[in-house]
Amino acid sequence: MPNIFLGTLILYALNLVFVRPLAGFFLRRRARLRMAELAGAAPEEVQREVNTMATIAFILADVLVLSIGGSIAGLTGHPFIGITWSAKAWPGMLAFIATSFLFASLVHPV
Repeated sequence: MPNIFLGTLILYALNLVFVRPLAGFFLRRRARLRMAELAGAAPEEVQREVNTMATIAFILADVLVLSIGGSIAGLTGHPFIGITWSAKAWPGMLAFIATSFLFASLVHPV
């Protein structure tokens, strides 16, 4: 039986401790390169580009961290399901669930 409460706690803890700092790191690296190209652009275009870069950086970090977290959680032998209300966090949540089920099935094959 998947543990939804514990899975949700794991999702939010990983988000606070690892995803946000890693997303900030990805964003700073990408922004340094991209801002030089946008030097003469309109402020609205720059803001739109920054929002896009922030979303991409968050999703990349979220999927990376939660895939690893789901793998480790699945190695305990129990699949985990978590809930998130943020649309940006859905890819990471799905990666967490998929890897936790995959690794749980490797530990306890049917």
